Amino acid sequence: MPRTAGIVMQFGPVLRGMCVLLFVAVAAALVMVSMRYRGADAGALKAFLALALVLIGAGTVEVLGVAHRLVPGGIERVAPGRKRILVRWPDVVAIDWIPRTRWFELTSRQGVRVRVYQQLSGLAAFAQAVLDGVPADVIDARPGPRRQLERTSRGLAPSDDGEREEWRTP
Repeated sequence: MPRTAGIVMQFGPVLRGMCVLLFVAVAAALVMVSMRYRGADAGALKAFLALALVLIGAGTVEVLGVAHRLVPGGIERVAPGRKRILVRWPDVVAIDWIPRTRWFELTSRQGVRVRVYQQLSGLAAFAQAVLDGVPADVIDARPGPRRQLERTSRGLAPSDDGEREEWRTP
């Protein structure tokens, strides 16, 4: 079994705590506004806070509930209320590093996409697993992927020295 198999990639405790704190703070603000204010102006504020609560809640579910696991021969993504996604390394046909969103995106032959955020623990193990398991022609189709993955596999953050880097097999 590869040394990277079994690693669970997740967001760090600081980010997880900040998401929970922000969610609770907005929920408390919504309750306080609902109890204290009435009228048209209060309705707009309540609507804004309710929308913020929904959006922050979705982000909190992503941060707390989604798990990326390196498994023998690939990566799986498990999310609450969603079907388990498994992408095997030989099935990867495209790899993107998107600096603006700070994630690697893997696309399989079946069109399944898995996004691996820079903030996840285990990113170095992920990069090494990709280098070891994804077909070399996918990684080497352009110079960018290998550079970003090798940098990340050494424990360094992926660099922002270019535009969206994308490479695909023909």
